[in-house]
Amino acid sequence: MGICVHTNKQAVEHSNISIPIFGRDYARSPRRLQELAHMWKSRAFIIPLFYHVQPFQVRIAESDSQESSYEEVLSEHYSTGQYPSETMEEWKQALCHVSSLPGWTLDSTSCFEGDLVKRIVCDVTNTLDKIPLHNVAKHPVQLDKKIKEVMSLLNLHNQADVVTVGIWGMGGCGKTTIAKAVYNNIFRCFDSCSFLSDVGKMSHKQIREQIIRDTNMTCAQFSASKRALVVLDNIDDSKQMELLTCKNWGGRGSRMIVTTRDKHVLNLAQIDMVYKMEGLEFEEALRLFSWHAFLKPGPDKIYRKESKRIVKACCGLPLAVEAAGDLLHDKKESLEYWREALRTPQSICHQKIYDVLKISYDNLTNQEKKIFVDIACTFSGKEVMQGIRYWKRFNWDAHTAVTNLVLKSLIQIGDDDVFMMHGLLRDMGKAIRKEDNPSPFSFICLPVSVPRFKLYMKFCTNKRSETTMVESTRPAGSNVQEAIPVLDADSELQTSV
Repeated sequence: MGICVHTNKQAVEHSNISIPIFGRDYARSPRRLQELAHMWKSRAFIIPLFYHVQPFQVRIAESDSQESSYEEVLSEHYSTGQYPSETMEEWKQALCHVSSLPGWTLDSTSCFEGDLVKRIVCDVTNTLDKIPLHNVAKHPVQLDKKIKEVMSLLNLHNQADVVTVGIWGMGGCGKTTIAKAVYNNIFRCFDSCSFLSDVGKMSHKQIREQIIRDTNMTCAQFSASKRALVVLDNIDDSKQMELLTCKNWGGRGSRMIVTTRDKHVLNLAQIDMVYKMEGLEFEEALRLFSWHAFLKPGPDKIYRKESKRIVKACCGLPLAVEAAGDLLHDKKESLEYWREALRTPQSICHQKIYDVLKISYDNLTNQEKKIFVDIACTFSGKEVMQGIRYWKRFNWDAHTAVTNLVLKSLIQIGDDDVFMMHGLLRDMGKAIRKEDNPSPFSFICLPVSVPRFKLYMKFCTNKRSETTMVESTRPAGSNVQEAIPVLDADSELQTSV
């Protein structure tokens, strides 16, 4: 049984800016801790003031000081048995999160209190004039954790250096959502800000001119004066990254966030830190799907089984999960419609998702496209060298192509040195193969003996109705002598190279 701590939640929710003042005795007040937790959970814009304490003393995980230790005070609260462990965990997370934000610090070595008050009034006035981005996430799931991880890479407490952070991952994994959320959390802490959406088709000159317009800076200020926050969303060309090479786009303490599908772009630009976007865990994906399909955190009981199967088909890709939930939201009165959707999974992951995923594929060379499709149809789950040896028969630069596919987030190499591919990308590769070759029987060229060829043909004859054939066009000048049918990855008999 825990004590109910009353807080002025309405005041917090209706405030444009919240300023918690961390002093030596701040953590001794359960009401203050509860208000802080509410600020954090309600996504309020927070600028902390550290009054004769340092941020590291407030961050529970990093506090190693016994004097005025917040961790020690929280332990005293817990030992009374009056506050449940869930409440204590909320307080700890709020302290850790808020103390990582840039703010003001007053101690014996800093300015006078009167000067600090003037500075706070000026900063707050300027901050209120800035407008956040909208449409970040209709139903945020696991957003706070990822925001915290990206902000730790930005290292906002370091105001002496210019820092660049890249967010890298496959299409539809939520890179733009995270970039917008981080921007909204910190943009008011900078002198000027610019968020450029989908800059893939913009030149270096256009990017520079747009940033100058957004930030109301002159060219001279752009290079050296103001502390700026710049976000470039969906960069796909290394030439666009000339803006970053000398870090001359903002003054000390500036930050730039870049999102891209191609890690090679980040490597060429010498980005300081790279954050790799991962897919959603199953339970997280189910919660996101439920918010879109049922407008609540869990599925209706009657749809639980179908919901889990649909979420599994989305393979943790946020875009696919959201699209599936939106598609089925208006059909939640028809269980038969859901079951029909499961019989035709392509209807769940509709054209919008396919188009998003295909952007990376369209930017590949012809050789890389063929290798991508071969991996999707034949080599996913197989040893890397098995594929490399096969493609070298066509005199292809297989190592370079595979490396580029990894950098573009189209494939992964597992710890056991096998090809791995996201389920939706694999389905896309098979769909591309089918578009290119609608024939029910097609071939991939491999050297085999005649008896083994006959074995494959006999198997295919018996399994014709359930076997998917795949094709790899024989290139000119190839020294491959024979051709055999290759079975889908789910078939009983697999190709050996």
